[in-house]
Amino acid sequence: MGKGIKRLILVVIAVLAMLLVVSQTAHAAADGQYKTCRQARRAISKKFSKYGKVKFIQTKNLTNRMLLRRKGSGEIIVEVCKGKVMNRNGDGKVFNTGKEHGYYMNYSGLKGIRKGSRATTYCVYEWGNNYTDAVGWRYDVVTKY
Repeated sequence: MGKGIKRLILVVIAVLAMLLVVSQTAHAAADGQYKTCRQARRAISKKFSKYGKVKFIQTKNLTNRMLLRRKGSGEIIVEVCKGKVMNRNGDGKVFNTGKEHGYYMNYSGLKGIRKGSRATTYCVYEWGNNYTDAVGWRYDVVTKY
């Protein structure tokens, strides 16, 4: 096999790997909207328990240390964010941060929301790395319309 063919094969493999990563990232934006928190928690537990022990952690209790030590720990970290829609564009604020000013969260993809709506968002962190921003999947529940 010539160098050109080997190089072509490597390029094709690299492109396929990139497509896989892009599809997973797009998938993270809207994995599901559930009617109740109980339904969402059950679905998440069922889907991810085969990869490790699923731990639901409130935003204010989640630390960088937990995120930086999750790879190889056998734990799947699910951050539970409770937020409020601030305007008709779906911009929102997470209010269970334990801080005076909450984090930004976008709710524009949720059905039936309006200014003042409340939502619980479950962010499932990828377990194959220790990046603190590696949310691979997101599930939402509108708790107040």
